[in-house]
Amino acid sequence: MFLIELPTKNGWLSTRIGELSMENSYQSTGISDLLTRKDHLSTRIGGLSTKYGYLPTGVRVYQREKTIYQQE
Repeated sequence: MFLIELPTKNGWLSTRIGELSMENSYQSTGISDLLTRKDHLSTRIGGLSTKYGYLPTGVRVYQREKTIYQQE
């Protein structure tokens, strides 16, 4: 498994197991751990995340600004 992280102007660009993260949104096709400049930590199995909401296809644990949401 490879993990590639590149610093950008406003955040990090991370690629891990087919994961693409951007400044305000990211799309994942597998297990992902993503940390952005807005203290956005997300760990989930599958699912699609955008800056407006989730389209989950599996279990997710979502933490932002010290608030934790869990959904199965």
